[in-house]
Amino acid sequence: MAKLKRIKSKETLDNDPKSSVVGEAMAATRTLDAFSNPGARTGYGELNLINTTEYPLTRMTQDWQLLTSLYRTSWIVQRVCSVIPEDALKDLRIEAQELTNEELDRLDLLIKKTRIRRRLIDALKWARLYGGAAAIIMIDGQDDNMSEPLKVNNILPGSFRGLFVVDRWSGIYPSTELVSNPNSSDFGLPRFYEVRDEMGILKYRVHHSRVIRFIGTDMPYWEAIAEQQWGTSAIEAMYDDLVRRDNVTHNIANLTFKACLSVYEIEGLDQIFASASSVAQKRMYSMIQAMSILESNLGVKLVNKGDSVQQLQYGFNGLPEIMDGAMMDCAGATTIPVTRLFGRSPAGMNATGESDERVYRGTLEQQRAIHILPALEKLAPIVCMSALGRVPEGAEFKLPPLTEMSPAEKADVVDKQSQYLERLFQANVIPADVLLSGVRDAQLDVGITTPIKDEYIEKVRGKYLKDLSAQADPFGGAFQGREQIVPPEDNETQTNKDPEQAK
Repeated sequence: MAKLKRIKSKETLDNDPKSSVVGEAMAATRTLDAFSNPGARTGYGELNLINTTEYPLTRMTQDWQLLTSLYRTSWIVQRVCSVIPEDALKDLRIEAQELTNEELDRLDLLIKKTRIRRRLIDALKWARLYGGAAAIIMIDGQDDNMSEPLKVNNILPGSFRGLFVVDRWSGIYPSTELVSNPNSSDFGLPRFYEVRDEMGILKYRVHHSRVIRFIGTDMPYWEAIAEQQWGTSAIEAMYDDLVRRDNVTHNIANLTFKACLSVYEIEGLDQIFASASSVAQKRMYSMIQAMSILESNLGVKLVNKGDSVQQLQYGFNGLPEIMDGAMMDCAGATTIPVTRLFGRSPAGMNATGESDERVYRGTLEQQRAIHILPALEKLAPIVCMSALGRVPEGAEFKLPPLTEMSPAEKADVVDKQSQYLERLFQANVIPADVLLSGVRDAQLDVGITTPIKDEYIEKVRGKYLKDLSAQADPFGGAFQGREQIVPPEDNETQTNKDPEQAK
């Protein structure tokens, strides 16, 4: 085992004057610190089953035909590729504070008309299957200058035509030239993407500002280079678990055809196979085949007198646990809970599935924050320019909460938020328009489609409680909480007053 040694380095002494005073320099050599027990054949370097394990670099993602075959034949692979994109992109919409209800409706109509959510789900799905996919932004009238940067100010109303989705094996090739502008969100990524047809003929050279990239699993630098700036397939990490699960399933299915094994004891069987002629052996095979056919059709066995037959029963104990273990491995490799991936209800004592769902929601939130919403930043201004002719300040794509609340829970959230804002308003801390805007935001967050209208907020903009109270009371609240002082009438007036009036 190598260790750290103190050695004299002539190069160090010559370059550093202080080293001549010290007279020695520290130099590190490679160390191999590991446990080893040669007597027991355990530990590093010993010949045992553990040390013969290897992890070869297969790069399965580059075998696109295998991935395609898996997607076509395995429903588990289909769900692995589609579950997360469909759940993460639920109810996609653009929001901004200054947008009116009419403008929000126009944005929602354009999103539905161009099927943006459907195209983004496809892009994420193929990215998870093949390791990478791209959604190309299509603008009417700009087909001839796709290699030029996309400028938002040049987008005319109604010119956005949607997204063209292509996966990494369908003819899109990243260029070796990378984005060098550190202020760009695509810094370090390919500057151009070449789109070719099935004959390899170049159709479009697309600028990176017109491309929304999605990748599967992130890879280190050199592996990203090997994958042409894409990621790896989500199937690659769970392939071995999928193989084990499929084999377990098929083996269990085969056991159900015959739950026992028949053993025939035939006298002189070893001599028949050792010294008998091929004709005698064929007769032996024909006899066994006839016995098998009779057993299957008539349910009886015909054996020679003196021969014996034994039935060895198969034990199915433990098979459900083995099957559940294989399913758990697949779910763990894909970060998708068993209840969502296999469509099974939770099993076991006190099993509710809430913990699995909580972890899964956390995974989806990470997918949204890291991969999906940042990629959509370049798309939101384009949709706004096409639908509204302008880009409102703070306009961006929003995704609703992953947990769906009941109507009672929604009302409770709005009520608590309203009470908190009302206390601030009563203390003259916030104006009335902030109160109403906060209540409206709480309504929108929980999905209430009829929030407080803008005209009501504008009527009380900048007005505090004291201002509204002063408008209702001409004395400015000076006599609130006090008894009103009535001037006394003179005696003559009281004397001449009509008795009926006095009453």
